[in-house]
Amino acid sequence: MTTRPGEESLVAFARARLAAGDDAPAVFLELVAEEAAPPDAAIAVCVAAGSSRADAESCLEQFEGLWEILEPGEEGDTAYLLAVGGYFEPDAVLDEDEQEIVAQLNAVLTTISGIPSGFAAGCLRDLRTGRLAEAFLRLERLGTIRWADNPRFWAAMCRAGRTFPDGHADLDAARQRCHDA
Repeated sequence: MTTRPGEESLVAFARARLAAGDDAPAVFLELVAEEAAPPDAAIAVCVAAGSSRADAESCLEQFEGLWEILEPGEEGDTAYLLAVGGYFEPDAVLDEDEQEIVAQLNAVLTTISGIPSGFAAGCLRDLRTGRLAEAFLRLERLGTIRWADNPRFWAAMCRAGRTFPDGHADLDAARQRCHDA
């Protein structure tokens, strides 16, 4: 895969801004303000955050069509959509135990319907980026509100909870709540 002229400088700029503590959407907006094409800015930030260029380009395909409808002044909305979609966060490389946790959490998702879209996006982003405890906690919190009377959900949550190592106070408490549900 070849890089276009200027791409490396966009990545270098993004990497420096992220290292300085700026968040990815802000860096994307800085690049666009400096006249970078929005797709090029998005790829640069994604690569600077740790993804390979091939992965950044591939993941950007899920946002196909966004660039055509982008109006001047809507760059902030675009940055928000990219961030919420988890675009700027690299996929985690999961070990065998973590892959089992993901499989169990995916099994939990098969027991429910009517999942709010924002919740689903956040949960799937947590799974993809390796924030597995956060995904479990997110499911447990919403489960108490939306699926409190779904025994399949709670049984699957108990199975998923057993795949996590002990010693995480919030996770241990959530596992107990799942068991008690």
